[in-house]
Amino acid sequence: MKNIIETTSIIEFQKVFETYQLCEYECLYISIGSKYNQKMVEYKTLTNSKYIKETNAQWQMLPGFVQYKKTISICIDRFENKDIKQQNTTILKEFINPNTTFIICDLDGTIQLFEEIIHYIITRLNICSIHKDKFIIVNYLKFINPNHTEAYLESKLSLCIQNILSKTAYNNCLYEWFGYQPNLYNIIYRYNCRSIYYLLPIVVDILQKNIHNNEFTIFNITVLFGKTINTEMLRAFLKNIYDITLIDSMKSFYEYNQFAS
Repeated sequence: MKNIIETTSIIEFQKVFETYQLCEYECLYISIGSKYNQKMVEYKTLTNSKYIKETNAQWQMLPGFVQYKKTISICIDRFENKDIKQQNTTILKEFINPNTTFIICDLDGTIQLFEEIIHYIITRLNICSIHKDKFIIVNYLKFINPNHTEAYLESKLSLCIQNILSKTAYNNCLYEWFGYQPNLYNIIYRYNCRSIYYLLPIVVDILQKNIHNNEFTIFNITVLFGKTINTEMLRAFLKNIYDITLIDSMKSFYEYNQFAS
């Protein structure tokens, strides 16, 4: 069976997905909005600073923490034309290994379609009794200059998915990309910890200044943040953010850097 399979509707995706024995896989990874569009990405921050980054789409589709596991990776996105789909297939062939099955789910994304496909996948996971530790879903859907429809989708999608997961064993399996932010470009966070993220905006600012060239810098919490931050909340935050480019098991920012207390 081919390692890369293309589907263009939910019905077609279901037919393909049902051919796999999910219990035989170590990981089921779903990425939303992760497709490759262009080699370089240019964006501006809220302070109007300009940044140019090489795309990390290949890491979004196949992050380091799944590359050495027997994995089914599903990319749910809208592929506007055959050329874009071919570009993505070419890139994937450079990264994919024999243990990985990659399914492209080409959907013209609406909230309703995303909800339908996530409901279906969760139903299959339950039927196959897949443990929550084997399931990861990451929302990368961010737009540099969104129109009204895109802005609505970006603001609502993660919450809609979380509402589906919250009624299941997979309540903590949703992650969200920090998006187009300097030095957090390769970082995702557990969506259920978003309240900590919003409570600690200074953490994001400090991390942006201390992660250079997309590599982590080891530093002491007290030295870096001083004593003005609730350290318990800070640790909880750092234990729930991850670098998608690390070729390792899924280690949090806190675990990887072995922070001193």
